[in-house]
Amino acid sequence: MVRDAPVGLMLADSFGQVRMLSREFASWLASFGVKVPPLHDDAIVPAGALTLASVLEHLLAQPAEGASRRIAELVGSKDALRR
Repeated sequence: MVRDAPVGLMLADSFGQVRMLSREFASWLASFGVKVPPLHDDAIVPAGALTLASVLEHLLAQPAEGASRRIAELVGSKDALRR
C-alpha cells in the first residue's frame, strides 16, 4: 500500500532511521540530491541506509546540525508541527 501511494509518504522510526518510502517520495527525494538506496519490496528501506537527518539536510539545504535541530523542534513541540 505504501509503495503505490499517489502522494509522497515516508516513515521514520523513533531512532531517526527512514524505514519506508513511497515510490513517489523516493523519486522526489532523488531530485533533491538524496541518495535513495535500493528499496526492498519497492517500499522498505534497508536498516541504516537512510536517516531522517540526511533527508532534512537536503530538503532544508542546511548542514546536518541544522537538520538535527529541526528534528528536535518537531519532537519537542506540537507547535513546531504547524510551521
